[in-house]
Amino acid sequence: MRRVCIAVAFLVSIAIPLWSQVETSKLKIRAILMDKDLNQKPVPHLTVVLSADSDGKDASQEVKTDFDGNAEIVLSLANTN
Repeated sequence: MRRVCIAVAFLVSIAIPLWSQVETSKLKIRAILMDKDLNQKPVPHLTVVLSADSDGKDASQEVKTDFDGNAEIVLSLANTN
């Protein structure tokens, strides 16, 4: 009986963190300006604000481009059931 209780406790301790993990996705942004001759110029230090439809505390996130006009952010994907 003791072995069964230890085995069940072990399985529960492994399974609970798996349920609590949040799915994430990496978003890459590249900001450029193009002139009439189609020359591309990166946009440095552009602040991009991403906002969600929900009114939660973490409903918006900011990311700023580097000198090459690139930005990268990891977003957590909410379950929309």
